[in-house]
Amino acid sequence: MKLSTKTYILTVAFWLVGCVGYTVWRLATYTPNPIDGDFYAHNWGFQLIVLIIFRLPIWIAVLLIVLCIEMVILKRRKLSSTKD
Repeated sequence: MKLSTKTYILTVAFWLVGCVGYTVWRLATYTPNPIDGDFYAHNWGFQLIVLIIFRLPIWIAVLLIVLCIEMVILKRRKLSSTKD
């Protein structure tokens, strides 16, 4: 397997672990502790909808930006190594 493919797979794996870890931590700390009057916001179903509609698109956009930056860096590295 090429180095670039391994790098992309590793990036996506770290992104997935980070996204799931942050989401689980946020839900585990926010859901059981209703300190405000918005009781509907403290159930898992509502938080899942908020995740899908608002947070997940941002996470995916950040992943795509990081992958694009990696592609540029790996192409430059490949081009500079072929010139030598």
